[in-house]
Amino acid sequence: MSPCKSWTPLADGLAIGCPECGAEAQFAFAAARRIARKADRPFFEASRDFEVKRVFWHGYYDIAVHYPGLARPLRDIGDLPEGYRKTGWRRAWRLGPEMPVDAGAAVCLSCGARRKHALHWPQDAFLTIEHKGHVLWAMDRPALAALIEYIEAEDRKAARRGPFQGFLMKIPSVFLTAGARAPVAAKLRKLMLRDAA
Repeated sequence: MSPCKSWTPLADGLAIGCPECGAEAQFAFAAARRIARKADRPFFEASRDFEVKRVFWHGYYDIAVHYPGLARPLRDIGDLPEGYRKTGWRRAWRLGPEMPVDAGAAVCLSCGARRKHALHWPQDAFLTIEHKGHVLWAMDRPALAALIEYIEAEDRKAARRGPFQGFLMKIPSVFLTAGARAPVAAKLRKLMLRDAA
């Protein structure tokens, strides 16, 4: 399948292979915000919940980066400087070309590892199968359940309606042929049971 950004922005909570042990881990994209005043920079530098980066995009400026799963949730941080809200933070890559496009954090459900991670999608996807030399992936277990239902459906137009429609409409035809239906569905069902958390 095509890389993630070619069809829709991915949500947080992606199922990836743990960089430490290979089991299922959850990935969440880093959130960032431009530091509006130089006087606010020391707060973000001293905080254990943020990392300060200097980026260049139409001039140099500082941004505060928050890695979900490695720090307190933004909603629980009550001492932000004046003018900064707990909402309104954006994915880090939207704040300039120097930020890694897929910067975030991985939290392993098995070994407990927590670390920064640069996502390489779909190579990092945990929920993948191979069929006739092609790789099919799902973002998470709910997407995998929708994918199974879609592959097995007699009427695929009706089956793809819902929150995963954009994803299901981009499934390559090699997985959708009549001859592929049974083997692909069987592989996906087996995958659903793999290391289920």
